[in-house]
Amino acid sequence: MPAVVIAPLEAPEDEVPEDAGSGGSASPAGVAALSGAHPAATASTEVRSVSVGDASFSLVSAAGGSFLMGGSDDDEDAFDDEKPRHEVQLSGYQIGQTQVTQGLYKAVMGENPSENPASDQHPVERVSWFDAVRFCNALSRACGLKEAYTIGDGDEPEGSCRFDVHGFRLPTEAEWESAAKAGQDFKYSGSNNAYELAWHDGNSGNNTHPVAQKKPNAWGLYDMSGNVWEWCWDWYDEYEYKNRVRWSGDKMTIVNQPEGPKTGVHRMRRGGSCYCGTWDQRSSYRSRYEPEDGFGNDGFRLVLPSPSPA
Repeated sequence: MPAVVIAPLEAPEDEVPEDAGSGGSASPAGVAALSGAHPAATASTEVRSVSVGDASFSLVSAAGGSFLMGGSDDDEDAFDDEKPRHEVQLSGYQIGQTQVTQGLYKAVMGENPSENPASDQHPVERVSWFDAVRFCNALSRACGLKEAYTIGDGDEPEGSCRFDVHGFRLPTEAEWESAAKAGQDFKYSGSNNAYELAWHDGNSGNNTHPVAQKKPNAWGLYDMSGNVWEWCWDWYDEYEYKNRVRWSGDKMTIVNQPEGPKTGVHRMRRGGSCYCGTWDQRSSYRSRYEPEDGFGNDGFRLVLPSPSPA
């Protein structure tokens, strides 16, 4: 295994805009109104770099708090399974500034499964959900961290996640959407204009592109819309049947740390891809697929819980 270097958290030269969350005095158009009882989920300007041999990636620190998950009732683009919009409370976490690249995947796993092996800076793809969680465990071992996943062998093994462990893992669907919205309520991750921030079927040539070539969102995260689909931890189910939307009479109450259903058939994918139309790039859009399958537009992004171990 190549040498691994984990840098301390530090503030980058280009800081996240002050309006990245809803806690500042400036409130850009589209910022969702949140309950005053809970702080809004925000990202700090702290970034941690991790080097694995010749490959490297960065983690952006998200402070946690609450956000509004799902599509609004008046959003004509939102499907039924994107509703109802509900308030979710999250603990702090660190999330990959970019999708996992082919260079990083090769450094950790010793192979590159990608259909478009154009460069080390292209996102890795043609990875199944199982491939992604096994990568997370391998990276945790390489970094001297505990493995978050317990998973068997074979194409369709049983698997579980220990969320209390400080090891690399996939984001939950709620963590992913909070990071995609980044304290704002645009249609896509960072804008209402998909062409400035996403690779989709209208500008990609039906190929993936190197990460971080488009405009980032307010937390400094790239390609949360487009390029490759991003696997999440959750099994698929509709929001109203999950253990995440709770009702008291006519009032919907806040849900803490949703991890999705305990069982299912399909795992969640988010963000759209270079093969998809802009409809699929929306921050609230929900896609799912069999976890044993991985295609040329299936990739993933890393999460490391906060606080990070020394």
